[in-house]
Amino acid sequence: MLGERLNLRSCSPKHLVNIAPQHNNSEAGKSLLEVPRALSKGNVLARSKPQVEVKSFGIYTQWESESKELPRVVEFTRQIPAVVDIEFGIVVNIKKAKNELINFCIHHPGIKDEAGKVRAPFDGQVYAKTNDWDFFLGDTIWLPIEDKLGPWQLTIEIAGRQLVDETLQIVAPE
Repeated sequence: MLGERLNLRSCSPKHLVNIAPQHNNSEAGKSLLEVPRALSKGNVLARSKPQVEVKSFGIYTQWESESKELPRVVEFTRQIPAVVDIEFGIVVNIKKAKNELINFCIHHPGIKDEAGKVRAPFDGQVYAKTNDWDFFLGDTIWLPIEDKLGPWQLTIEIAGRQLVDETLQIVAPE
């Protein structure tokens, strides 16, 4: 399975603006050269809505940073044992969204920085590469384990619409 793993960065949550596409039947008879001029006047061509499917969730093989291969699911579960280097997350397929801006966020249970302050959620943006695109959104467990325990909420938005909301629970190992 080819796709992309999203590289996460820690930053403040963003406020997204929802701009709904408008359909204007007067665009139908225009040539391709006339459409950009019409768009500059505020008209927007109708687009089909993206289709999103969570293909897998849980524990994955370690991700190889040099590889274009996504990690493979090892176990479908929402209960992730807090063991160092366990890779966890979701693989999502998005159709009909080529070049759409995808906003993603991982709300963690309160991971602290070196100064002991709780970090902001891990969030970022990426453009869909194709009209049938798979990618991995997740993280791995690292020391200290204590601040990784609890719910990890993974969300994905396109054009201000939340399309994915999955929560994985990191639990102390048995």
